[in-house]
Amino acid sequence: MGTGGRRLSLVVLVVVAVCLAGACGGGQGDALSEPTEAEVVLRLGHAQSATGAVGQAMEAFAAEVARGSGGRLQIALDPDYSGGGRALVRDAREGVLDLASIDAPVLGAGGLEAFRALQAPMLIDSYRLARAVFEGPIGVDMLEGVGETGVTGLAIHEGGLSKPLGVSAPIVTAADWDGLRIGVGEDEATRLGIRALRAVPVGVPFADRALALEDRSIDGLATSLGTIQTQGYYRSAGFVTANVNLWPSPSVLVVNRQRLETLSDDHQRVLASAAGTVSGASIDIVSAPNRLTTILCDEGIRFATADTAQLGDLERRTAPARTRLSQSPATADYIRRIERLKRMLGPPPPSSSGVPPGCGAP
Repeated sequence: MGTGGRRLSLVVLVVVAVCLAGACGGGQGDALSEPTEAEVVLRLGHAQSATGAVGQAMEAFAAEVARGSGGRLQIALDPDYSGGGRALVRDAREGVLDLASIDAPVLGAGGLEAFRALQAPMLIDSYRLARAVFEGPIGVDMLEGVGETGVTGLAIHEGGLSKPLGVSAPIVTAADWDGLRIGVGEDEATRLGIRALRAVPVGVPFADRALALEDRSIDGLATSLGTIQTQGYYRSAGFVTANVNLWPSPSVLVVNRQRLETLSDDHQRVLASAAGTVSGASIDIVSAPNRLTTILCDEGIRFATADTAQLGDLERRTAPARTRLSQSPATADYIRRIERLKRMLGPPPPSSSGVPPGCGAP
């Protein structure tokens, strides 16, 4: 990486850190006074639907860029990007795309072992902890490491905590997982978690999972409420365990390094400032109380809840996966840092399960 690239990466990280500390305002006074025709249009690709959590977060990012630049810098969104995560990494690095939102497990599988810590089962189990990780020093350090892939990391954002989705019965207790066929992608960290639960990971491409649920070639998934809605999984699978959060679904917003260097200083500052709002905006989207549970209940999903003892059993059962992931020094360091932060934050405040009346599993 050349001197210019290092300087720009540091500028982006410093500006993002300042924004996270609250110094980048969101008021109208920050925008240029008169919107005008775009001087620069940047293409941003992501593999999710335009209406899902990632799509909504990227819409908010694009709007913030336009607002902060008075319309002079614009983001053109390209959802449902052909080829998925690997194509996004390649095309962002090669300049086919100016920016991309890439699933963190794709980066972890590609050699950025720090990101595998985010998939450690039952480690990040609340949106409060996810926000603290993504927006704080841990997230800043992870983003700095993204430079190893040839792009510059701007922000980590969240697509929704993954919960057990069962086709024909709720998956609540540790014993409920025994022998179940659970659809997974290529990410080895997720497969470790599923094996630790004593279920059988079955490789199913994302685009084929709705069909796999329908034809019963799998018994369930670990997935977010938003994905259940946008992908129509509720048509074939009827049960979600509301208060079991296995791992987050983070993505990383990146920018092509050479394209970044072509932007003016003002446009770089606007881009970094807008990136500083992405993590919080994404978590606000996915943690909106009761919105998705109500929608999914209306579609026929019924929600189970695990009691304190059952949650403890699940955490103990998944411990070997966290130990296995810790065999990598880089992953182990981030797991320890997240565990320390989790202890410092303490347990989340008591709350209801978020299950609307009449939507509980029998």
